[in-house]
Amino acid sequence: MTESFASLAAKKRRWNTRAMMNAHHLPAAFRIWLVLSVACFMCQAPCNFATPRQLPSRQVREKEGIAKSVKAERLNALTDLSEDGKKLLNRISDAGRNGDWLEVRRLFGGYAGAEVQIFNAVMHIALKCGQVQQGEHVYQKLCGLNIPKTSPTITAALKIYSRLGQDQAVRQIWAEAKQSMNIDEVMACARIEAAADQGDIETAARVLDELRSYAVEMDTLHVTSAIRACRNAEGCNHNAATFLYRLLLDSGLEPDIVTFTCVVGAYANAPLRSLLEARDDMVLRGIQPNKLFAETYLTSVLAIMKDEVTLAGTRTARQFAEYLISRPPARLKEARAALAGFKSAGVKLSQLSLCIDEALQILAVEQT
Repeated sequence: MTESFASLAAKKRRWNTRAMMNAHHLPAAFRIWLVLSVACFMCQAPCNFATPRQLPSRQVREKEGIAKSVKAERLNALTDLSEDGKKLLNRISDAGRNGDWLEVRRLFGGYAGAEVQIFNAVMHIALKCGQVQQGEHVYQKLCGLNIPKTSPTITAALKIYSRLGQDQAVRQIWAEAKQSMNIDEVMACARIEAAADQGDIETAARVLDELRSYAVEMDTLHVTSAIRACRNAEGCNHNAATFLYRLLLDSGLEPDIVTFTCVVGAYANAPLRSLLEARDDMVLRGIQPNKLFAETYLTSVLAIMKDEVTLAGTRTARQFAEYLISRPPARLKEARAALAGFKSAGVKLSQLSLCIDEALQILAVEQT
């Protein structure tokens, strides 16, 4: 006889409790992965809302600094560079700072050497300038020349193939790095970010687990990126996000606005009280909301689908009001309260947030 949903849910709760208790007796290198696996399983119960996917993954990283970005010239020590190489690297770095990709490409096109610092700089600038495909060509050329790879090489390659959506290439690069190099904090963060792009909670958790074996100290950015994996994963993953947030606090780390943006994004299918608690926690910590947090919070509270986010610019306020009319009164009320708070805090609202605001005003008039 098929188990009822209530029976299955009760069994999941027992498994979750047992795993949480037993996790304290496990090696740290296995604990995070196990508890997150159970937390993700717990979240697979049917949700009240379809899964919203609010914002492109990279937007959180680039606009709020979630990526560990380091200037190209800082990534590339001038040691072991020829005099001509040093001059070229300086010219490439100057062009990169100005966002002049055409000049970078011209300079690199005339380069016939095999100094890894030059290749690293060009790849990182390609990422900065949005020339991801060009960055891949540079990496392939480096591989073809059998140039020994360094930490900046792996970091750039992980980001390049992640943005190209080539997860298998990301896995191969990471496996090679683990076999032949000492993993540092920037490489580890790039791998967690790549997992986050794919919504791969398991890999993000495994890398967090492995940090100690790499002699890398876990920081806020590592955990925040793992929370972003929960946000980008399909289904309901708020339990996993909550566990990671608590891990961050228990590790003596301080959350920032990026952390809270990822948390509320991962809470898209969580009970409303979870969103309220996250926002209250942020206020108590004195962290001010910004445009991206405001939009993410509103889309989670109102369970706004990714397609609607994409189409928001083409929707009238009336059309958006019709889309939101079926939302529970408590969620509509919280969205209005949050908007009032964001305005009083002087947050510059995004176009989507402004559209939501106008739609809620229409509903308020019609429902009185």
